Amino acid sequence: MRCSVFSVLIGLAGITLACSGQFVPASRAADNKKREGRESGDRQEGFGEAVAGQALSLVMPKTTYARGDRIFVTLRLKNVSDHDVRESHERYESPMTRNHVKVQNADQRDVPFTLYGKELRELETRPGGSSAYGSIAGHELKPGEFVEEKILLTNYFDLSLSGEYVIWTKRGVKGPGGWMSAVSNKVEFTIRDEVTPEK
Repeated sequence: MRCSVFSVLIGLAGITLACSGQFVPASRAADNKKREGRESGDRQEGFGEAVAGQALSLVMPKTTYARGDRIFVTLRLKNVSDHDVRESHERYESPMTRNHVKVQNADQRDVPFTLYGKELRELETRPGGSSAYGSIAGHELKPGEFVEEKILLTNYFDLSLSGEYVIWTKRGVKGPGGWMSAVSNKVEFTIRDEVTPEK
């Protein structure tokens, strides 16, 4: 199985957008009992509820950070059905537009965008926006395969304050009846003034 990698780099209104994704074959043996042809309502560990045979996962490499750390998240859309499905998205949109990431603090208040995140969101949501979108792109996913993207969270959200946070995301998936929303699992993480090195 070959991995497919796609990337687009466009500059609009002084902002550079980048999106990338790749196929990573999953272990078929480990997933056979979990799929069994279920289309919706199924939930695999580390994933949100399946929608149209697809499930969304959000993964962080660790859950404790120091203030000022660069924080990455990996978003994974997986075919959890027993047949091929098509991962679809609007061509040229950025990962932050395709994936509607939500970050809240311990008071359940939305974490504000950074200046870059705010400009990007305004650019991509205004009529005619950044997008040369217009057309739909995508890839065929065999059972157990997934497409994933990494996002530098601290580019988009102001995580300069220490505290407890929770993050999740949702994105559109195309089913037989049209577009539907897949919601990921939730992940809690902590930002401290300093982190004691692990021994």
